[in-house]
Amino acid sequence: MILTGIAGVIQSICYYTQLPEKVASHFGPSGIPDSWMPRLANLCVSLAIFIGMTVMMFYTPKLMTILPARFVNLPNRDYWLDHNRKKQTIQDITERMSLFGLAINSFFIFITHLVFKANLAQPVKLDENAVLMALGIFMLFLAGWLFAFIRRFRKTTSKGH
Repeated sequence: MILTGIAGVIQSICYYTQLPEKVASHFGPSGIPDSWMPRLANLCVSLAIFIGMTVMMFYTPKLMTILPARFVNLPNRDYWLDHNRKKQTIQDITERMSLFGLAINSFFIFITHLVFKANLAQPVKLDENAVLMALGIFMLFLAGWLFAFIRRFRKTTSKGH
Protein backbone atom coordinates (compact mmCIF):
# COMPACT_ATOMS: atom_id res chain seq x y z
CA MET A 1 0.00 0.00 0.00
CA ILE A 2 2.74 2.45 0.89
CA LEU A 3 4.56 1.66 -2.36
CA THR A 4 1.42 2.42 -4.41
CA GLY A 5 1.04 5.69 -2.52
CA ILE A 6 4.65 6.58 -3.38
CA ALA A 7 4.07 5.45 -6.98
CA GLY A 8 1.05 7.75 -7.21
CA VAL A 9 3.05 10.70 -5.89
CA ILE A 10 5.87 10.02 -8.38
CA GLN A 11 3.38 9.61 -11.22
CA SER A 12 1.71 12.93 -10.37
CA ILE A 13 5.03 14.76 -10.22
CA CYS A 14 6.23 13.23 -13.50
CA TYR A 15 2.98 14.11 -15.27
CA TYR A 16 3.00 17.66 -13.90
CA THR A 17 5.67 18.95 -16.26
CA GLN A 18 3.98 17.44 -19.32
CA LEU A 19 0.50 18.81 -18.68
CA PRO A 20 -0.78 22.09 -20.12
CA GLU A 21 -1.13 25.10 -17.79
CA LYS A 22 -4.91 24.62 -17.73
CA VAL A 23 -5.90 21.01 -16.96
CA ALA A 24 -9.28 19.38 -17.52
CA SER A 25 -10.18 18.17 -14.05
CA HIS A 26 -13.75 16.95 -14.41
CA PHE A 27 -15.44 15.25 -17.29
CA GLY A 28 -19.10 15.01 -18.19
CA PRO A 29 -20.99 12.73 -20.55
CA SER A 30 -18.96 11.16 -23.35
CA GLY A 31 -15.70 12.12 -21.62
CA ILE A 32 -15.99 15.81 -22.53
CA PRO A 33 -14.32 18.13 -19.98
CA ASP A 34 -16.66 20.46 -18.10
CA SER A 35 -14.31 21.82 -15.45
CA TRP A 36 -10.71 23.02 -15.58
CA MET A 37 -8.04 23.95 -13.04
CA PRO A 38 -4.49 25.27 -13.05
CA ARG A 39 -1.81 22.61 -13.47
CA LEU A 40 -0.38 23.31 -10.00
CA ALA A 41 -3.81 22.91 -8.36
CA ASN A 42 -4.23 19.60 -10.20
CA LEU A 43 -0.89 18.43 -8.84
CA CYS A 44 -1.86 19.47 -5.31
CA VAL A 45 -5.16 17.57 -5.52
CA SER A 46 -3.40 14.45 -6.82
CA LEU A 47 -0.76 14.60 -4.09
CA ALA A 48 -3.43 15.14 -1.43
CA ILE A 49 -5.36 12.09 -2.66
CA PHE A 50 -2.35 9.76 -2.73
CA ILE A 51 -0.78 10.97 0.49
CA GLY A 52 -4.10 11.33 2.31
CA MET A 53 -5.43 7.90 1.38
CA THR A 54 -2.14 6.18 2.20
CA VAL A 55 -1.82 7.90 5.57
CA MET A 56 -5.47 7.21 6.41
CA MET A 57 -5.26 3.51 5.50
CA PHE A 58 -1.97 3.14 7.40
CA TYR A 59 -2.94 4.97 10.59
CA THR A 60 -6.62 4.07 11.03
CA PRO A 61 -5.90 0.65 12.57
CA LYS A 62 -3.19 2.18 14.75
CA LEU A 63 -5.74 4.62 16.20
CA MET A 64 -7.63 1.61 17.51
CA THR A 65 -4.79 0.96 19.93
CA ILE A 66 -5.27 4.33 21.64
CA LEU A 67 -8.96 5.17 21.17
CA PRO A 68 -11.57 3.93 23.61
CA ALA A 69 -13.58 1.07 22.09
CA ARG A 70 -16.75 3.21 22.02
CA PHE A 71 -15.17 5.31 19.24
CA VAL A 72 -14.50 2.31 17.00
CA ASN A 73 -17.19 1.43 14.47
CA LEU A 74 -16.86 -2.32 14.07
CA PRO A 75 -19.47 -5.08 13.86
CA ASN A 76 -19.73 -6.70 17.31
CA ARG A 77 -17.22 -4.18 18.64
CA ASP A 78 -17.38 -5.30 22.29
CA TYR A 79 -16.66 -8.89 21.33
CA TRP A 80 -13.76 -8.13 18.96
CA LEU A 81 -12.14 -5.45 21.11
CA ASP A 82 -12.30 -7.50 24.27
CA HIS A 83 -8.90 -7.61 25.96
CA ASN A 84 -8.31 -11.21 24.81
CA ARG A 85 -9.02 -10.47 21.12
CA LYS A 86 -7.98 -6.85 20.61
CA LYS A 87 -4.40 -7.47 19.45
CA GLN A 88 -5.45 -10.04 16.81
CA THR A 89 -8.38 -7.85 15.75
CA ILE A 90 -6.10 -4.87 15.16
CA GLN A 91 -3.65 -7.05 13.24
CA ASP A 92 -6.48 -8.36 11.04
CA ILE A 93 -7.83 -4.87 10.41
CA THR A 94 -4.33 -3.59 9.62
CA GLU A 95 -3.92 -6.28 6.95
CA ARG A 96 -7.38 -5.59 5.51
CA MET A 97 -6.82 -1.82 5.43
CA SER A 98 -3.48 -2.35 3.69
CA LEU A 99 -5.21 -4.40 1.00
CA PHE A 100 -7.91 -1.74 0.64
CA GLY A 101 -5.25 0.99 0.45
CA LEU A 102 -3.42 -0.94 -2.25
CA ALA A 103 -6.64 -1.27 -4.27
CA ILE A 104 -7.73 2.35 -3.94
CA ASN A 105 -4.27 3.73 -4.72
CA SER A 106 -4.07 1.44 -7.77
CA PHE A 107 -7.48 2.68 -8.90
CA PHE A 108 -6.40 6.31 -8.49
CA ILE A 109 -3.11 5.66 -10.32
CA PHE A 110 -5.07 4.30 -13.28
CA ILE A 111 -7.60 7.17 -13.25
CA THR A 112 -4.79 9.73 -12.96
CA HIS A 113 -3.16 8.16 -16.01
CA LEU A 114 -6.43 8.37 -17.97
CA VAL A 115 -6.87 12.04 -17.02
CA PHE A 116 -3.26 12.70 -18.04
CA LYS A 117 -3.81 11.05 -21.43
CA ALA A 118 -7.07 12.93 -21.90
CA ASN A 119 -5.35 16.27 -21.27
CA LEU A 120 -2.74 15.53 -23.92
CA ALA A 121 -5.31 14.54 -26.54
CA GLN A 122 -6.71 16.95 -29.10
CA PRO A 123 -9.51 17.50 -28.45
CA VAL A 124 -9.33 16.79 -24.71
CA LYS A 125 -11.46 13.73 -24.05
CA LEU A 126 -11.49 11.11 -21.29
CA ASP A 127 -11.72 7.43 -22.23
CA GLU A 128 -14.96 6.76 -20.40
CA ASN A 129 -14.95 3.06 -21.32
CA ALA A 130 -11.64 2.64 -19.48
CA VAL A 131 -13.00 4.64 -16.52
CA LEU A 132 -16.12 2.47 -16.36
CA MET A 133 -14.04 -0.71 -16.62
CA ALA A 134 -11.75 0.44 -13.78
CA LEU A 135 -14.72 1.52 -11.68
CA GLY A 136 -16.43 -1.83 -12.25
CA ILE A 137 -13.32 -3.75 -11.22
CA PHE A 138 -12.90 -1.56 -8.14
CA MET A 139 -16.57 -1.96 -7.17
CA LEU A 140 -16.28 -5.76 -7.48
CA PHE A 141 -13.19 -5.66 -5.29
CA LEU A 142 -14.98 -3.42 -2.79
CA ALA A 143 -18.00 -5.72 -2.60
CA GLY A 144 -15.74 -8.71 -1.97
CA TRP A 145 -13.64 -6.80 0.54
CA LEU A 146 -16.73 -5.66 2.47
CA PHE A 147 -18.23 -9.14 2.41
CA ALA A 148 -15.00 -10.64 3.75
CA PHE A 149 -14.65 -7.90 6.39
CA ILE A 150 -18.19 -8.32 7.69
CA ARG A 151 -17.92 -12.10 7.56
CA ARG A 152 -14.63 -12.01 9.49
CA PHE A 153 -16.00 -9.79 12.23
CA ARG A 154 -19.36 -11.39 12.77
CA LYS A 155 -19.68 -12.64 16.30
CA THR A 156 -18.63 -16.23 16.42
CA THR A 157 -17.95 -18.92 18.95
CA SER A 158 -15.77 -21.05 16.69
CA LYS A 159 -12.26 -21.77 17.94
CA GLY A 160 -10.54 -19.97 15.06
CA HIS A 161 -11.89 -16.58 16.09
